[in-house]
Amino acid sequence: MSTRLLSPALVFALLTACGDAGTATTDGGSATGTGTTSTSTSGQVPTTSNSGDPTTGASDSLSGTGPTTGDPTTPTTGGETLTTTTSPVTATEATTDATTDITTATDTTDATTTTTGTTDTTDTTTTGMPGCGGPDDCPAAAECHAAVCSDGACDEVAVTAGESCTTGVCDGEGTCVECVTARDCPMGQLCLAHQCAPPTCGDGLQNGMETDVDCGGPVCPACGDGAACDDDGDCDSGVCTGQVCQAAACDDGAHNGDETDVDCGGPTCPDCGPGDGCQDDGDCDSGVCTGQVCQAAACDDSVHNGQETDVDCGGPTCPECQAGEDCQLGSDCDSGVCTGQVCQPPKCNDGVHNGDETDVDCGGATCPECQAGEGCLIDADCDTGVCENGQCVEPGPACAAAPADPATGQRCPLFMKCTANSECGVFQGCQQWYCNASKTCELNALSNCGTTKGGGCNAGVVFVQTDDPPVDKRFLPPDGVDFREVATLAFTVYNNTASALRLDKIPLMLDTMGGGFSSDVSSAKIYQDSGGAEYSNGDQYVHLTGNPFSFPANGVLGPAAGSFFAQVAAGQSERFIVTLAFAKEKTFIAGRSYRVKLVNPSGVVFKVGNANGPDYVGTNCGVPPEGFIGAWVTAQNP
Repeated sequence: MSTRLLSPALVFALLTACGDAGTATTDGGSATGTGTTSTSTSGQVPTTSNSGDPTTGASDSLSGTGPTTGDPTTPTTGGETLTTTTSPVTATEATTDATTDITTATDTTDATTTTTGTTDTTDTTTTGMPGCGGPDDCPAAAECHAAVCSDGACDEVAVTAGESCTTGVCDGEGTCVECVTARDCPMGQLCLAHQCAPPTCGDGLQNGMETDVDCGGPVCPACGDGAACDDDGDCDSGVCTGQVCQAAACDDGAHNGDETDVDCGGPTCPDCGPGDGCQDDGDCDSGVCTGQVCQAAACDDSVHNGQETDVDCGGPTCPECQAGEDCQLGSDCDSGVCTGQVCQPPKCNDGVHNGDETDVDCGGATCPECQAGEGCLIDADCDTGVCENGQCVEPGPACAAAPADPATGQRCPLFMKCTANSECGVFQGCQQWYCNASKTCELNALSNCGTTKGGGCNAGVVFVQTDDPPVDKRFLPPDGVDFREVATLAFTVYNNTASALRLDKIPLMLDTMGGGFSSDVSSAKIYQDSGGAEYSNGDQYVHLTGNPFSFPANGVLGPAAGSFFAQVAAGQSERFIVTLAFAKEKTFIAGRSYRVKLVNPSGVVFKVGNANGPDYVGTNCGVPPEGFIGAWVTAQNP
């Protein structure tokens, strides 16, 4: 039962307002006031009735026969009559929460006040000190209760919830508990069933650092789609947009849902690339998942992947596919033929070099023989019956099959068209016969390779001849298109003087054989040797003399007109080469041979200093009596 407390001041004010300002005694003394006072001869507490209060219904009779606010029956104690007194306090001020009819009887002998009333369902009997004027007159109340004085009797009521008590706060029902609200608990804790407890991820509340109920934040599990969030880490999908967790998607930049890596793998997202995570081969673009990592496509992984057109074949990096396998281009196939996206077997009419063909649709064991200029491996691949250096060629001239010259190693004449070095000759001594890049026979006769003649004397100028090379050689006669030029003589000049000398004139004699004439030689040239082959690129041109063995030259080459390349520095030496040239119109000289000789060294003219200097008049030596004899150059048809 809830009892409303009336403060002493309020009671006093009410009594004053009702005119009950007299004093009552309990020891048989008199009571004075504006109402009717009765004195009990048996020592009972005198009672004052206010006949003017229409609400009490009391009379002035001490017998209490008038109407009362409580039970109309007057109780008696020990055979004595108790006097019922009606207080001037209204019923609404004396009671709270429920309407209560109370009859108070006071026994002056045992100071026991019995209150009989009816409130909803509960009867309460309170024993306290009689005659209180306020709470201060009452004993100390129990914990979470407050003492009250109601109608002169002491009572206790529960204090307001939240008041402090020994172990926490009062619950408003008279019990001391740990908490009533979360404010009664340490920061961050909750008040559950009057006990403080830290928030948990399973308490069904959004508390602590959760972003939604029991999820999110640094402690609780990530939230599902649609839940509140602060950042991506709060969401199971890893995506928080507009403070709401989003559903996993294949383009959200997060590894979520059933993906095996970021935005790839699993049953719904695109396949993953090399290095991405995977669970099985189906997660990978390559179709190969090893150690839960997607592997790069390879030409030996037994999977049709990468740029392959079939399993481990085709495409720009893998081997060609075989007949019957898939392809996109002819290059995907070993046969080079892709028809209807399927590789075809090689055929002798498919326009492709395939199978065992040595060229396109020819050669090999099954296809027709190849023509001149087409590829081959053996002579049988060629319609010409000759396979040279992997190419079918027309049968060579007789010289190509002839034995090489035992002295020089030459087989066919210089300037002849060729397909192989062997047609021109073999390497022998200082001579290297070969088929050059222009596919003509050429000689690379090494300089300073053979024995020498002359020299071995002291003079201002010393001559020395290199006997080998030049060597005797054969050349193809002019053909009406090209003229021919071949080397015949080489000698070295040593300048032992203190001045530079320039070679200006050389007197030569011409020998012929096989019916040759001096007029067959269209010109002769002098070169300063570069030091490589006997006559090759890099030699420096000095002078040309036309028709050198006819009037007016009469065998004298020069003058050199002061060419810088004719100079021999003081104390130095230079090697000079003499060539014979045959004009393209002179086709009738086949079978004729020519050579030159330097016999009279006194006829050799040097200029001192430069082109305008005086003739050298000093001594020279080194030319033997027979002279320096050049190599035979012979015109020969193949």
